[in-house]
Amino acid sequence: MSLGPCFGFCPVYDVTIDPKGKVVFDGQRHTQVIGRRERMLKPRDYAALVRELAPFRPASGTTAPIECEVAISDTGTYTISWIDAGGRTTVATHRRRCPSGAGHDLDQVLRDLPTRLGIADWARQTTRPDVPRG
Repeated sequence: MSLGPCFGFCPVYDVTIDPKGKVVFDGQRHTQVIGRRERMLKPRDYAALVRELAPFRPASGTTAPIECEVAISDTGTYTISWIDAGGRTTVATHRRRCPSGAGHDLDQVLRDLPTRLGIADWARQTTRPDVPRG
């Protein structure tokens, strides 16, 4: 999963989780930690996350947006990628803070994701004077 820039000073980072529970965080901009950090999840936590994201997964090998009836244009965009054993990638994109529908439901899953993955401190929004917004 990647969280892209917004109009302001939103955290920008990538995080990958493998089936064994290895979490790799890469803070890129406006995060407390810039660069790579790793930690481990319990396999049951990985399985729970897979179940919760399953309703939002597009057809295998495709890329699709998670629709939002009224999208807020200056928020960051999530890109969620699933890579199967054969290397085929499936991608869902989603603009944060959707007020209703499937996008709102996905927001509910993603809101607590940093805490659940143990990366909340690393991903915490941090404004640095030498880094522009966006």
